[in-house]
Amino acid sequence: MLLSKVRADWHKLSAEQQSHIGTVISNKFQLFVSQAQAKLALQRLGLLLAAVASLSGPQACATFAGQCVGMLSGGEGVQHHMSECALSMLTALAEEVNNMDRGRRRDLVSATSSQWGDIAGLARGFIPEQMAAGAALAAQQQHTEASGYYGLVHGALLCLQGWLRMSADASSSCRMSPGQLAASHPTLLSCLFSLLGATAAEAVTAERIEGLACEILCDVLGPGTYGEDSQQERTAVDAAVAALLSLRDVALTPGPAGAGVARCVASIASALAQRDTSLVCGGAAAAATANGTSSSNGGAAPAASLNVLPLAELLLHCVSRPERAVCEAAVEYFVCANTLPLEQRHPQMGGPLYASLLGPLLGWHSCYSSSFVSWNEELDEDEEAFYRFRDQSLTDLLETVFLMTGPAYLQQLQERIAAAAAWQQAEGALFCLKAVADMLRGQVASPSHPHAQQNSELLRALFEDLCSPSGRSAAFLSNPYTCATAAALVGAYAPWFESTPAAPLEGALRLLLHALCFEHSWHAAARAFKVLCMRCAARLCSAPVVQSLAAVAASAIAPAPLAGQVASYVAMPLEDRQAIVEGLARVVTFLGPQDVNDSALNIQQPHLARTQSIISHGSSTAAQGGAAAKQLLQHLADELQLMAVLIKGMEFPGQPPPAFVHPAMKLLEAAWPVLSAVADAPVCRQDRPVLEAVCEVHKRALQAARGSAKPLLPTLLTAVGELFTATQQPACLDVLSTISEVFGEVKNAPELAAAQKQSFEGAVAAASAVLMQRSAASQSLSASGDLLRSLLAVADAHLVFARELFVTSSVLPQEQLTGESGRQWLLAALQSQQLPGMSAGLLKPADCEAFAKLALRQPPLSRGRFDALLMDFAAIPRGEGSSDALLAYEL
Repeated sequence: MLLSKVRADWHKLSAEQQSHIGTVISNKFQLFVSQAQAKLALQRLGLLLAAVASLSGPQACATFAGQCVGMLSGGEGVQHHMSECALSMLTALAEEVNNMDRGRRRDLVSATSSQWGDIAGLARGFIPEQMAAGAALAAQQQHTEASGYYGLVHGALLCLQGWLRMSADASSSCRMSPGQLAASHPTLLSCLFSLLGATAAEAVTAERIEGLACEILCDVLGPGTYGEDSQQERTAVDAAVAALLSLRDVALTPGPAGAGVARCVASIASALAQRDTSLVCGGAAAAATANGTSSSNGGAAPAASLNVLPLAELLLHCVSRPERAVCEAAVEYFVCANTLPLEQRHPQMGGPLYASLLGPLLGWHSCYSSSFVSWNEELDEDEEAFYRFRDQSLTDLLETVFLMTGPAYLQQLQERIAAAAAWQQAEGALFCLKAVADMLRGQVASPSHPHAQQNSELLRALFEDLCSPSGRSAAFLSNPYTCATAAALVGAYAPWFESTPAAPLEGALRLLLHALCFEHSWHAAARAFKVLCMRCAARLCSAPVVQSLAAVAASAIAPAPLAGQVASYVAMPLEDRQAIVEGLARVVTFLGPQDVNDSALNIQQPHLARTQSIISHGSSTAAQGGAAAKQLLQHLADELQLMAVLIKGMEFPGQPPPAFVHPAMKLLEAAWPVLSAVADAPVCRQDRPVLEAVCEVHKRALQAARGSAKPLLPTLLTAVGELFTATQQPACLDVLSTISEVFGEVKNAPELAAAQKQSFEGAVAAASAVLMQRSAASQSLSASGDLLRSLLAVADAHLVFARELFVTSSVLPQEQLTGESGRQWLLAALQSQQLPGMSAGLLKPADCEAFAKLALRQPPLSRGRFDALLMDFAAIPRGEGSSDALLAYEL
C-alpha cells in the first residue's frame, strides 16, 4: 500500500517532505541490513527506496544505483543476503524507470549510463562465479547451500534483463545491439549462452535460470536495436549462431533437459531470423555461391554465412522432438525463412527444407497424444495451450509448408490417413487439411495455378474418402474429437463444395448430421451445416432431400415428446440449434411454390409439438416455481425462438406470385394457436424470455412476409396491445416498431389506419402511465431502462416511417410548440429531475434556457446547425461537453 501511495502521490509532496520520507525509509533499511533473517523486510524496503529514487530525479537515481552496485562489488566480505538485496533493488529501479513517461525515462537512462556499464561488467564475472560455487556445493550434496548461489544467479539475470530493457527511446526492447554489447562487454553473450543446459541443484532452478538467460538473449539478438557498424553486427550474429550450433548435442539429448535446451535454441534462432532473415537464413550470396556465380554487384554483397544450413538442420532436429513447446518456439524461424525470395536462398532452404518438416508436423505435433481420451482425464496436456498452439502457431507453419511443397503435402495426408492405426493420427491429418483451407481453395479455384488440377484431384479424393461410409477416414468418425475436426473441415471447404459439382455434398451433409450425435462436435457440425446449406442450397432444392435432412436434424435439435409427457430438454446450445434451422430454411427457399410451404411446415412441426407438450403437460411444474420451472420456461422460450429463426429464413426478394400464400404466413398461421395459448397462460405472462420469444415470432413474420402480412395486422395489433396492457413487456412495443417500419403509413384502408393509430396511442399511454407510477414510487429511471428504450424506439419508428400518424396522434401536445408556451413546455421537459444529467448536476438550468431559446428561435436554425446543436447539448449531461459549446449558435 505504501509503495502504491509513493508512486501515485510523490509529486504532491514538497521537497522537504520528500527528503524526510526518504530518510525515514533509508534508516529503516539500515536497521535491518545486518539481519539476514529480515530478508522480506529488506526486500519491501528496497522496493520503496527504488521507487523514491526514480521519482526524485536523475541525480538521486544515479546515486541510488551506484550505492547498490557498491553493495555488489564489495568483495568476499559481502554477505549473501546483501547481494540478493542489492540485485533486487537494482531490478526494481529498472522496472520503475521503464514505467516512466518518455521524457523522464530518457533523463534517468542517461543519468545511470555509468551504472549500466558497472552492472554489465559485474555480471560477466559474478554469474560464472556463483554458478561454479553452486556446482561445487551440489557436488558435495550440500543442495540447500547450492540453491542460495543459484538464487543469486537468477537475481543477477533479472537485474541484467531489467537494465538491458532500459532503452532511452522506450520503443526498443534492448538498450544495445548485439554488436554494441559484444564490443563493450565481450564475454557477456558467451556467459549467457553457457547457462543454456547448465545444471543446478534442482531441475526447477535450472529451468528458471535457463529460461531467463534465453529471454535475455532473445531480447538482445531479436529485432530490437540495430547498430551502425554492419560488420560489427554481423560478427556478433555469426558468433551467436556458432554458439547455438555448439549446443547441438545437448539439444538433441532425449528427456526434459534436452527439451529445455532445444526450446531455447529454437527461440533464439527465431529471434535471429526476425532480426536479419537474409543473414541467418541465407542471403543472395548463398544462392550465388551454390550456383557457382558471383553477385550482381561484382562481389560487393556480403558472403553467405557458412552456418546457414547447419542452423536449419539443427532447427529441423529440434522440431523432430516430440515436445510441443520446442516446435512452437521454432515456428517463427521457418516462417521468416520463407519471406525471402527463392533466388536469395540456398537451394536447400526452399522446398527440401519444408518437405522435411512434413514428417514431424503431420506425424505428432498436429495430433492429440496417443493416450488421450478426453480433457477431463488428461493430466499432461493443457487444453487451452494445445488448441492455441494448433490454431495459431502450427497453422501458420502448415500454411508455409503447403506453400512450399504443394501436392506433396496432400499426398502425405493421404498416406497418413491410409496408414492411421488410431483416431489421433486420422484426426491430425484432417486438421492439417483444414489448416490450409484458404490457401488450397484459392489454388484450386485458379486455373492458371500450376498445381490447380493436381490439387483439385487430391482434394476430391480426400473428401470422397472422408464422406464415404466405407472410407478410411470414416472408420474413425466414431470418436467425437475426430468428428468435430471433420465437421470443421467440411465447413472450411464449403465454398469448394459450392463450386465443384463432383464434390460429395450428400456425404458431407450425412457426416455433419452424424456429428450432431456428439456433444464435443455440436458447434462445429451446426456451423458447418449452416454454411454448407447456405452455399449449396441450389443443389439441394428437392422436397424429398429437404424432408430427409429435416427428419435427421429434428432427432438432434427437436426430438419428439413422448405421449402425455413434457418434451425432454435439449442440451445442445440454442445458438447451434438455430444454425441448423437457418441452414434448413435456406434450402427451403429454393424449392418451387408447390413444395415450399409443406417443407417449411414439416420443419416447424417438431418445434410446435414440443411447445404444445410443454403447455399441456408442464403447466403444473411451471406454476410451482423454482429451478425446474425456470428451466421449463427457458425450454419453451428456446422452442419459440427456433420458430422465429425458421420464419425469418422465409424472406423472399420481391413480391410473391399471385395466389401464393407466403410461407412465413403459413408458419405463423400454424403456430398461432400455440402462440395464443402461451400469451394467455398466466405463468408465461410473468416470464420475460417467453414473452420476448413470442414477440420475436411476430416480428420475424412481419419482416419476412412484408406486404403479404397486411391482412394479419388488425388481429396482430389487437393481440399485441392486449399483451402489453397485461404485462408491460418492452418487447411488445418492438412489434409495433416493426409494423411501422414494414408498412409505414397504411393507405387506402381507413379502418386499418385507425387501428394502427389507436394501437400506437394506447401503447404510448400505457407505457407512460407505468413510468409515471414507478416514478411516483421513487423508482429510478434506470430501473425502467428497457421500457423507456422501447418507448422511445416506437416513437422514433413512427416519426420516421409513419410521420403523419405520429404528428396527428395524441402523443404530442396539441398546442403549437412555439413562443412562450413552447419554451415553458420544453424547459419543463429538460429540467426533469428524472433525467440522469439533471439529477447528477451536470445539466444546469442556464443550459436548458439557452438550448430552449436556440431551438425555438425565429428564423429557425438550418437543419445542419440544428442537428449540431442537439449533439452539443446532448454532450453536456453526459459530461463530455460544456456550456461554452452553445455560445457559437447565438451568432
